[in-house]
Amino acid sequence: MGPGLYAVGDGTQIYSRTRLSEDGSYTDIDEAGEIVGGGAWRNEGEEICFDPEGDGADEGERCWRNDPPDTSGSFMTRRTDGAEEYRVTPLEE
Repeated sequence: MGPGLYAVGDGTQIYSRTRLSEDGSYTDIDEAGEIVGGGAWRNEGEEICFDPEGDGADEGERCWRNDPPDTSGSFMTRRTDGAEEYRVTPLEE
């Protein structure tokens, strides 16, 4: 996974869009185009890790493992602790 815009959802519904920037920052965007979060991201071997801005209980770094993409470019991603999984789809910008 690298810089670009991605839709994150469950395969039938998009929950948010995430823009990964070249400088290692990311921005979460809702359906209305409003920024609803962000922070820093990095690739760590076979994992991609996100560290949201802030120090709240839900703002610690989380790492994910991505399955290989299907023919559409979409792939499943799973949190390394197994707590969550989503379908990620690259979007044209």
